Amino acid sequence: MRYELPDKIKFAAILLVLAGHLTFPAGAIHWIYSFHMPLFFIISGAFAKGLDGRFSDFAKRQFKRLILPYFIFGALLLAHYCVYAQFAKYGRMEIDFAEILKRFALGNLSVLWFLSALFFASIFCFLSGKISRSPKFLLPFTLAIAVCAAWLLRGTEGFWCANIALVALFYFELGSLLMRAHSQKPEAFKAADSPLAPMAGLALCAAAFFACPFNLPYEMATMRFGNPLLYIPISIAGCGGIALLAKRIPYCAPVRWIAANTLTIFCTHLIVYSWCRGALKIFFSISYPETFTARTLAINLLLMAAALLAAVPIKFCLNKIFPTIVR
Repeated sequence: MRYELPDKIKFAAILLVLAGHLTFPAGAIHWIYSFHMPLFFIISGAFAKGLDGRFSDFAKRQFKRLILPYFIFGALLLAHYCVYAQFAKYGRMEIDFAEILKRFALGNLSVLWFLSALFFASIFCFLSGKISRSPKFLLPFTLAIAVCAAWLLRGTEGFWCANIALVALFYFELGSLLMRAHSQKPEAFKAADSPLAPMAGLALCAAAFFACPFNLPYEMATMRFGNPLLYIPISIAGCGGIALLAKRIPYCAPVRWIAANTLTIFCTHLIVYSWCRGALKIFFSISYPETFTARTLAINLLLMAAALLAAVPIKFCLNKIFPTIVR
């Protein structure tokens, strides 16, 4: 059984991730970065399983779901860097393989930092749940941890992104509590079906957009937070706005497929971007623009479509090689 709204939210979120790594107006990029990764942590927390079971069973499950894919997709990234460096002579591309291998060993290679952070966030969530399962305790407790970590550890590189996980813990716990509340009192969430819900979603997104300049710089991947006390409410506003607007996305086969394969898309889209940019340069003499124009938008849409389409053969091959890991 699949849940329509979470699939729609994941669909919207992965499109924002794809856009966030391309050239768009600075305001739009700042807005995307303010909440797109917290949104994934919330969704992950909502569907986390085994939080009430044994720690050893839960840890093994999360290791298989997150750390093994980190090494699988990390190997793909390492191969990409090796091969692309040889075929990218036209761009005089120089790659510091020692730094790449260091990042790989420390669990924060490129976009794969999310898997490491999500693993530790889920572990921290399990442990905090052993102290208390009351939302009145867990939300303030995890919020305090997130604010302190974002403030005290900002700009530092933690071992396997455990520092980022301390911030992500709040969002992961929030998702878990929201799902639990929905299962216990689904009628309390019916207000989201109101005809006014899209207006509320737009208002929340606008609030996040206009509040972003007051909280720069910020980026979860590098623990760069201008002010965590502002970052957290801005991110929640953005997540809430997208969730309300996502309800209006038609639930069709492409949406279901993309939502079911966000892991593959998330972990491989930068590889696809690199090769597509190289192809544009070699075959069409088109360099990727650094400023946003109508031409940039067209190229960006082409790159995003290529990333989505490339996930089909990549997922097929990974399913054949690792059928019980990459799902």
